[in-house]
Amino acid sequence: MNNQLPYIAHDEPLDKDPQFGFEGYAKTIADIIANPENHTPLVLGIYGTWGSGKTTLMKTVQDRLGQHERTIPYRSCKTVWFQAWKHAEEDAIFSALIEEIFKSMDENHFFTQSKPAIEKIIESCNAKHAFSDFVKALSDKTVDIGMWFSSLEHKTKLGFHDGVQQLFDQLLWSYLRSSGQETNQAFSDRDGVLVVFIDDLDRCPNDCVLRVLETMKLFLNKTGCVFVIGAVREVIESALQQRYDKPGEVQQFMDKMMQVTFALPTVSDDELKGFLSTCAPEDSILQAFTPTLGRMLNHNVRAIKRFINELSISQGLLLNTPPLLDIPLNILIRWRIVQYAYPRWAELIKVSPQHILAMNETVNALEESGLQSSNWNISDKKVKDVPIPASLREFVAKRELVDLLEGFPVQVPVLERIVRLSMTATNVSEDIQAQRAQDFDREMATVPQGLFCYGDNKVSITIAYDYLVGIYPVTNEQYRQFMESRGYHEKELWLEEGWAWKEQANIFQPRYWDDAQWNKEGHPVVGVSWYEADAYARWVGKRLPMEEEWEKAACGVDGRDYPWGGQFDGEKCNSLESGIGGTTPVMKHVNGLGPYGCYDMAGNVLEWTQSWHEKDPALKVLRGGSWVNDTWELRSANQYVYLPTVRFNDVGFRCVQDIRRP
Repeated sequence: MNNQLPYIAHDEPLDKDPQFGFEGYAKTIADIIANPENHTPLVLGIYGTWGSGKTTLMKTVQDRLGQHERTIPYRSCKTVWFQAWKHAEEDAIFSALIEEIFKSMDENHFFTQSKPAIEKIIESCNAKHAFSDFVKALSDKTVDIGMWFSSLEHKTKLGFHDGVQQLFDQLLWSYLRSSGQETNQAFSDRDGVLVVFIDDLDRCPNDCVLRVLETMKLFLNKTGCVFVIGAVREVIESALQQRYDKPGEVQQFMDKMMQVTFALPTVSDDELKGFLSTCAPEDSILQAFTPTLGRMLNHNVRAIKRFINELSISQGLLLNTPPLLDIPLNILIRWRIVQYAYPRWAELIKVSPQHILAMNETVNALEESGLQSSNWNISDKKVKDVPIPASLREFVAKRELVDLLEGFPVQVPVLERIVRLSMTATNVSEDIQAQRAQDFDREMATVPQGLFCYGDNKVSITIAYDYLVGIYPVTNEQYRQFMESRGYHEKELWLEEGWAWKEQANIFQPRYWDDAQWNKEGHPVVGVSWYEADAYARWVGKRLPMEEEWEKAACGVDGRDYPWGGQFDGEKCNSLESGIGGTTPVMKHVNGLGPYGCYDMAGNVLEWTQSWHEKDPALKVLRGGSWVNDTWELRSANQYVYLPTVRFNDVGFRCVQDIRRP
């Protein structure tokens, strides 16, 4: 891909360069359809998952039938493409399909070239009054099929259907004959067939799927009709289950309707490697990643093509956007694989590329302690003394990810540039986003029981139990789930005084929720009172920390002033000295992690605790300092106190959870 203009792979097959074996599949299916010995009506189902290439295969079949129109041994095959999902809101699927067929006839000049025969056919129909305008349009040689259909207010009535079916049968047989002229001989499907491709049926809601299938049944007594359906089989079965509830009825329906089924096979590594060679014919680097790409993308055709496109765009952006960077292709490929296969790690890097540096340091320490890449087990006793931050533990455990990150640039500006530009070419799917939101709530670090130095006086106290603490403050995404689950309406989640305050003040969201400056993705939620934080914690089955629990999680056992050590460092937190003037993403300061792997325990937002102030029991204690606080105020031992109803833009919270022992 180097030294080339950006390459973009599209879904349409190339006649001179068939991809993924589709040409062979298409020839087989086209041969079935065009064989004059195969009787009709006939229905073929092409099944496959999203992005497996169903539409591409059907288009290839349609093109092949068109290329071999009336060539021996093929019979004449007229084709119609019907996208059922476009008619999902229509009741009259039958009329919509007939309209598409008539439009196809018109595009092939059937109505103008066969006018005398058509007029005779219409004259013989029982419902010729319904087609008077159609006859007039033929006489004027101005047939506009779409306009004609749209003007028929009565086209959904059964009488119209009966008339159209009679007209349709005779028009179809005339259309499929070689000359389009009338003949006294009976029609035979050896003369020709009409092939209706129903694309993306699985994009329709269940009721529309049923209406399409019912419409198809009206054609299953018509000689000369072939249907090719492209869909996810499970979608059709799900729709049918709404109508058939007895065991075996759905399968019986499917078996009766579909005479031929073709399940798209998985793209093999050899086919994938061949396709990758067309993307970078002079570069074997991309092809070397074939097994990884196939496994990572489930050998899905569309996902593979999208990967290639995003890789090509990323490379172009880095080469063409000042300051120019010529990053080795193998680095870009591995970063793209990380984005697809490890989206949560990619999000961490997006927030702060320094996570890669932290990962490298941890991996080096594990290897120096004797851990081998061939037997990568971070629970091995030989590495028990290697500190692994909780935020990195699950990623360090994945040797494939560790190998993918090998050789990445270590210069933070370069990493930031790769990440920023590559993100512009990435489409993060909704299911990944949803999974990320769920994963946020599970990320907690274990704080062990035992002695630690507490407070400004460094008093030695004991917490006699292990507990879990959130590795970062609760984010806007997490809090949104609480709101969408009607957390503000569930009285049992609230303390009695908190519910009374909320109802009196008419509180149903954080104070700054509608302000885009404070409601950013990945940032801590702010503008929440202690009562709101407590209700959220109850909703997720957790609680707010006591201040001693918070302090031990922040600075460990040795009484350090800041999570990272004894000296303040403005590069490791979001404080007044940073000059940012607002919140930052909760995982931005990886270099400011505490001893148990927690982020933002100094700066960004003040955090509510469970504790009341010793001297004034009307006030709640907060810890950690925020983006408006200075060096001294960010110390782990420093206390803030507010009324529990306070809702400031520098106040958030994190949760803790008791560890239940068996």
